[in-house]
Amino acid sequence: MNHARQNETDKALEATRTRQARVPRVDIYENDQELLLLADMPGVASEQLKLAIEPPELRIETTGTDGAAFARTFTVDERIAVAEASAELRHGVLTVRLPKAASQKPRQIPIRAAS
Repeated sequence: MNHARQNETDKALEATRTRQARVPRVDIYENDQELLLLADMPGVASEQLKLAIEPPELRIETTGTDGAAFARTFTVDERIAVAEASAELRHGVLTVRLPKAASQKPRQIPIRAAS
């Protein structure tokens, strides 16, 4: 390969490397009612944040004020009531609530006394 062409290739690789996305730290908790996802998103404003659920995926994407890209994808299943999902960004922490579908929530079975 000639020297000029190699130089162009090196520049293209360099540009690609600068656009790598960082992966935010995430904690996921589960209780009887929901899955709770907490993601560290320092330096990110809610206007810069894109959160989408397209089963089977939940995708978080953003570009922070420092120009750093954040991206993370999770698999969600039929246990989640997608239409009831909600999210809040506060103090650099994204909180995503993924309620379980009614059919997946534990149910108490009433016991009748025999007469």
